[in-house]
Amino acid sequence: EIVGKLNKGIEVTIISKSDKFEEINGTISEWIEVQTIDKSQKGYIFGAYLESKINPNPFTKCFKNKKGITIFLNNGKSILLKNGLPKNDEDPQEFIQFNNCKYYKDLDSVLIEYSMHEGGGNEIYNLKNGKFIQIWGHPIFS
Repeated sequence: EIVGKLNKGIEVTIISKSDKFEEINGTISEWIEVQTIDKSQKGYIFGAYLESKINPNPFTKCFKNKKGITIFLNNGKSILLKNGLPKNDEDPQEFIQFNNCKYYKDLDSVLIEYSMHEGGGNEIYNLKNGKFIQIWGHPIFS
């Protein structure tokens, strides 16, 4: 339920992070408790709508659209995984489709699911350094 709106460019103070992540329109981000500088409004905002001068996407983990998936690293850099490009140079005719992105707070990483002509797989990207490993299935924590 929307109880108020802020105009673009309004400065806010971050009160706390909620640790609640959601996907809205293909973007995975956290809900952040904020307050306007003049203290006239206080509430929660979807973190993907916040920007900073240092990092344009400080709370967005990944964004999914028809072109592929963009992963946002903690240092402000991003990785674009583009649909249609070959995964490696072994078979340049191979088509790849990046299907899903899931954030794992305990790992500070995102799981990327992809499919190819004959199969697919999963990769976990570390949001601290952008390194990734290929895994089978989803991580299971004990």
